[in-house]
Amino acid sequence: MKKIVVILLTLILTMTNLGTVLADSISAPPASQISNNPNYASVERKYSVLSETGIRGKPTITLTRASIGKSSSTSITISAITESDITSLKIGGHMGVQRWINNSWSTYQTTAFWAYNTYRATSTKTITVPSGYYYRLVVTHVASNSDGTSSKTSTTTSVLVN
Repeated sequence: MKKIVVILLTLILTMTNLGTVLADSISAPPASQISNNPNYASVERKYSVLSETGIRGKPTITLTRASIGKSSSTSITISAITESDITSLKIGGHMGVQRWINNSWSTYQTTAFWAYNTYRATSTKTITVPSGYYYRLVVTHVASNSDGTSSKTSTTTSVLVN
């Protein structure tokens, strides 16, 4: 009887430790790509305009912002801002949520945001995602009119959704 109890206890302890090991084996990107804040990551850049601006000409992007935040154990909130030096016929961009899987970044979901006849576009969305993964946001910011198009890319560090 003692042998059976010892075997059962050993089996229970082994299974408990195995569960802990499996739970801790989330694949992680390099440390430089993980946010210092476990629930939020953002990147913002301001660009100077070298030429004198006016009402005509190709728009120049002057501000980009991208952020990602853990909303719950199964959702994230993403946001982006694109600003230009002059009114653009079309301004905004594409937001791509990427997930760290199999030791590389893979696009999980994309969405676009656009504003018309203005110098600024913003977007905020909440997205349901599987837990147990790192996520980051890549935004391609675009401003265009009849005289041309300019673009910039922003990439946040990542947050773990668990």
